[in-house]
Amino acid sequence: MVLTESQKKIARDRHRFKVINCGRRFGKTMYETESIKGLAVSRESRQCYIAPTLGEAREIAWNILKKELSGIATNINETRLEITVKNLVGSESFIILKGWESVENLRGQYFDKIILDEVAKYKNFWAMWQEVLIPTLTDRRGGADFISTPRGFNHFYDLYNKHLTDPENWAAFHFTTYDNPHISKEEVDSLKAQMTDTRFSQEYMADFKKSEGLVYQEFKRDLHLFDDEPKDIIETIGGLDFGFNHPMALLTIKKDTSNRYWVTNEWYKQGQTNDQLIEKIQSCKFNKL
Repeated sequence: MVLTESQKKIARDRHRFKVINCGRRFGKTMYETESIKGLAVSRESRQCYIAPTLGEAREIAWNILKKELSGIATNINETRLEITVKNLVGSESFIILKGWESVENLRGQYFDKIILDEVAKYKNFWAMWQEVLIPTLTDRRGGADFISTPRGFNHFYDLYNKHLTDPENWAAFHFTTYDNPHISKEEVDSLKAQMTDTRFSQEYMADFKKSEGLVYQEFKRDLHLFDDEPKDIIETIGGLDFGFNHPMALLTIKKDTSNRYWVTNEWYKQGQTNDQLIEKIQSCKFNKL
């Protein structure tokens, strides 16, 4: 198989941890299996491929790896999804496929590389990554590829931004379906015409979106969220939602000299009496509500 230019860009990168945020049909399965085969053949190595479920691991990668490595395989275990192959240095390499639901069974193992597919779907990600998987990479200072299409602003979004605080070890890549030269632009455009803008942006453009329950679809975290406190404030305004059967909500909104409004604090509380709410509002010292 010949990698596309986008896939080659990922393969050539030498960061220990690579986060690949890509649209549907970008070609992630081809990149993953080629990456696994390349490392397995080139030197003695132990690799683990993880999908959301064991069934998906079998459907996505197992048949490809089994078929293309059968000529150099010394052992293929269909039940455990394990392959042992001969490599170019005269020894053997080991590959195992797992589902995220059973990832805890990897305690005590060690790997040179872990490939995590559709990471955005994983439940309880940080606990399993920190408690189970990182220790498996310690012995050989192994690396990991995190590959997924976004699903809102969950742990995959945080992974994608890791390179901002640790650029020495982490790299981030963003590719859309348009980056796959084997799929015509016209085909992708036709899909766009059949979908909502938000759905197309997330699934094919690999944009991080929160569509469900979002009143303002134009809201973007990278554009509308800031770490620094606003300056030149001339007015502090309170925004109140009584909630009725839901928690009460109180926003602190600050207006600056350029007529920009900044939401600097939010407060939610269930079961508050009117007196308690009045006390809370008075403590905020709003100019108006």
